[in-house]
Amino acid sequence: MAGLCLFMVITPFTKRNMDKRLLPDGKISTAVTPPPVDPFLSPVDLAMLRDFKNTMDSLKIHDLGSYREILQGRDGLLDSVELLLRWHE
Repeated sequence: MAGLCLFMVITPFTKRNMDKRLLPDGKISTAVTPPPVDPFLSPVDLAMLRDFKNTMDSLKIHDLGSYREILQGRDGLLDSVELLLRWHE
């Protein structure tokens, strides 16, 4: 796979391909940098996720029954919350 990627990067710059014009004479190709993307979640949503994670951590220590009841049938809930928080930090 790495060899194929390297081949695809180098091929446009080989002598054989340099003779072919991809753009008409006098045209210049430029790179456009996209503007920065706004965060997916608002600060209010992030605060809510942090509070939920803290509450669940506390329940895991102090009230294991409630903790298990909340997570019952919701596999991956805490992993998803953790992933969202990591993306926005």
